[in-house]
Amino acid sequence: MPSAQKKPTQMVQKPLVKQKTALDWIPRLQSEEPGERVEAVEMLGKMGAEARAAVPALIITLHDKESFVRKSAAETLGLIGTDAKEAIPQLIEAAEDISADVRRQAVMALRRIDPEGEKALATLGRKMRDKEEEVCRTAAQALVSIGKDAVATLLEAMKDKDAKVRLRAITCLGQIGPGAREAAPALSAAVRSQEANMRIKATEALGKIGPRVETVIPALTQALHEFDIDVRRYAIETLGGLGAEAKPVVQNLLEVLADREAEIRGEAIRSLARIDPKSKEVCTALSKMTKDSESEVKLEALRALGGCGKAAVPVLTEALKDLESNILVAAAGSLGRIGPEAKEAIPSLLLLWKDDEETIKKAAGEALKKIDSEAAAKAGVK
Repeated sequence: MPSAQKKPTQMVQKPLVKQKTALDWIPRLQSEEPGERVEAVEMLGKMGAEARAAVPALIITLHDKESFVRKSAAETLGLIGTDAKEAIPQLIEAAEDISADVRRQAVMALRRIDPEGEKALATLGRKMRDKEEEVCRTAAQALVSIGKDAVATLLEAMKDKDAKVRLRAITCLGQIGPGAREAAPALSAAVRSQEANMRIKATEALGKIGPRVETVIPALTQALHEFDIDVRRYAIETLGGLGAEAKPVVQNLLEVLADREAEIRGEAIRSLARIDPKSKEVCTALSKMTKDSESEVKLEALRALGGCGKAAVPVLTEALKDLESNILVAAAGSLGRIGPEAKEAIPSLLLLWKDDEETIKKAAGEALKKIDSEAAAKAGVK
């Protein structure tokens, strides 16, 4: 019998579902159900700039009786972005809402919608004084993200009577970096503040913004004489971070090598090694520091001498006669950094290569390979 023919399967087309637009969601903002209102707000937020037609309705929603709806409305206005500029006055009001969550979202929205606006910037500056830490932090982050245009607002915050606000403003200026160069004079003045934390943060910020030679370096140099050890340490560390640009203060740092605190002497050694390690004056000073009474300072000097080149080889070779293993390892490491110019240290390093202590033997071997690979191979260094 002939097989029964199958009827061709017909494709049944599903009716197209029309995607909802902003105009479809706007009426639901007036729903009596808070859940429906917040759903409408969130759906509008997902549309971003396409939801610009909903801005007037969202402005009204900023006054909703439910705080979570108000919060969502502020967030959505921020997501719409610059097309929501007409909401700026109401968002400024929302930044004073009883709910911290609403205030925080209002702050974020202002930053997204009108980052250069005078009123928006003034509100962000004011919110750095909010009673809730999270709102303060959000406002500060918003100002940092705005950058150069927020500098005037942050300079004003530096005059606040609340030390926390001043400190936060200084930190923000440092985070903005070179874009905050106009703040250098105010930060230089803050280095002389009576509050140690303020001096430290101002010192850090100056190191990040510049212009370094004209404003930063003089302020940092002055901080080298601060009584507070943390201020001195941060100033020295920041100067070291400037590298060769800080050569004008080498003499000041050489004087710091006589500081009463071992921690400060060690920091000065590290900075000098970063600023001008090849200079005869620095090499001579670092060589003397290998005789410091504090072991950690001696180690810093030995490590730093590795950047001084051939001139440091005699001192480092002499250090290979020390009885302390950490001194021997540091000296060998620096000789290895100097490389072929340290050939006169090879006999001493060969003796250490035979040492029973593994760390010493390893350090000597690594140095030998960098100075003279053939001599190292003959000695059995792998």
